[in-house]
Amino acid sequence: MYETVLHLHVSAVVSSKVVGVILYIVSGFFALKWAQTNRSRTVGFVCAVIWAVLTATVAFTKQPFLFLA
Repeated sequence: MYETVLHLHVSAVVSSKVVGVILYIVSGFFALKWAQTNRSRTVGFVCAVIWAVLTATVAFTKQPFLFLA
């Protein structure tokens, strides 16, 4: 009868990982599909790499705001 519900506002680690993955996907999609010039493709790629590194850092350290500490 009980349902398992993931409350993203309760766990900051989970919510920051979810947001990081979503922003990684959006940045990659921007770099691959929406960007018109090479400069904007490069910016989208760099942003996607930064979001991937930040999300991996949160996943390994279990501290969602490591860059603020």
